[in-house]
Amino acid sequence: MAIQIFNTGDCTQDATGTAVRNCDKSTLGDLKGLVNFNKGWFKAITDGNVDFDLAGFITEIKSLKAFPLNGMYDFGQDTPENETNTSSTGIIQEVRAGKPQFSFMFTKGSCFHKSLFNKRGQARWDFGFVFENGILMAYNSDVTKLKGFDGGMFNVESYKLLQGTDLEMSTAKIQLLNAIEWNERNVFIPFDVAGDIGGVDGVVEVSIAIDTVNAGNSFTASITSSCNKADSILDLDELTNFVLLGTQTSATGISAVSYDANTSKYTFTVDEAFVPTDTVQIQLNDGTYKVVEDSEGALYKGTSNLVVVA
Repeated sequence: MAIQIFNTGDCTQDATGTAVRNCDKSTLGDLKGLVNFNKGWFKAITDGNVDFDLAGFITEIKSLKAFPLNGMYDFGQDTPENETNTSSTGIIQEVRAGKPQFSFMFTKGSCFHKSLFNKRGQARWDFGFVFENGILMAYNSDVTKLKGFDGGMFNVESYKLLQGTDLEMSTAKIQLLNAIEWNERNVFIPFDVAGDIGGVDGVVEVSIAIDTVNAGNSFTASITSSCNKADSILDLDELTNFVLLGTQTSATGISAVSYDANTSKYTFTVDEAFVPTDTVQIQLNDGTYKVVEDSEGALYKGTSNLVVVA
């Protein structure tokens, strides 16, 4: 495609109007949390419309492309002032806008901190900002992609212990790489339009422990929170929540799942009997994602230990 050179834009046309309508949103409200989107994640915008609602957001979480960080205790605005230069005659010129920086503090315990610390990285994430009534996202320069704000640093400080009146705390610090995107190409999506995206927690990591498996058609396993083995996970007794892994002499699959409240264990029945030296492993898997959803909308992921049939 041929382009016109010696054309750097019309600064008169590029300047936007400064008046606002009475119905224009004047405040975003209180910031409540953050969403880490995989770097480069986006949804296509067509004629001002985008497929981004509550159901779609849950799908992104299940596919491990979005990680909500809810329950923020406090946050800090650490954006530096714009960089300037002063000439020999005292004329000040702006060199560049300060890149946005924020700190997010959480008092959600050491288990949450492990997951937060696991997310550290440079240019690994793009970010959405969750407010009381909506989520603040970005869009690209030609308005064809809804996306997270271009992220650089995602730094997580070492866990702070309780000391005096200072709470145990996790602190994540982020930097956005594009000040123009932050200041000019942001869009606020209200929850009453998209659904309560801010009310969706992330995926709970679980521990699945298979008991000794003998030759036959059944075996048992406990499913607990990976943070607390005394916290049994209920409401997963559906065939569609599991896949059978391992290696078996005869091709087989899980045919029934039940939960015993007395033992706090799940019993699994298979089509073809296991024989000695078969190996057995199970994974939470809904057939599409390695994440399952219970009847109340909570999300879980996990894979069991590998057991050799006795």
